[in-house]
Amino acid sequence: MLVKKSIWHAQVRDYELDSQGIVNNANYLHYFEHARHQALAQDLGITFIHYQQQGIDFVMSEVNIKYAASLYSEDNFRLETIFTVQGRLRIIAEQQIFIDEKLIASAKTTVVCFDRKKGKPVMPKEVLNAIIGLQLAS
Repeated sequence: MLVKKSIWHAQVRDYELDSQGIVNNANYLHYFEHARHQALAQDLGITFIHYQQQGIDFVMSEVNIKYAASLYSEDNFRLETIFTVQGRLRIIAEQQIFIDEKLIASAKTTVVCFDRKKGKPVMPKEVLNAIIGLQLAS
């Protein structure tokens, strides 16, 4: 089932490059993380600080990145994010970085909400409803 794509635009900064003159692989993780946070806040109204104040943390439990090409200094790119829910406790973010229509990298990230007080994973109803609402709307 298709869901709404969130799109974040950015430009590569010189300090993100490695000695080969390409974006260091660790910076892709930063791009994916920032775009995921922006998408949750802008499209779903979910901000981490709100849940942290309630004792709930969004914890990345798994990430898989596939690199297809490299980003270079001053490249302008877009990063697309799609959220789904897996089971009752996992939020899946599937993300892709593009320059125009050229795929640069893709990632699949699994996030779990963790209740610090109870010491176990939880899925806040507001989060579940927001993501399911996106899925049902498409």
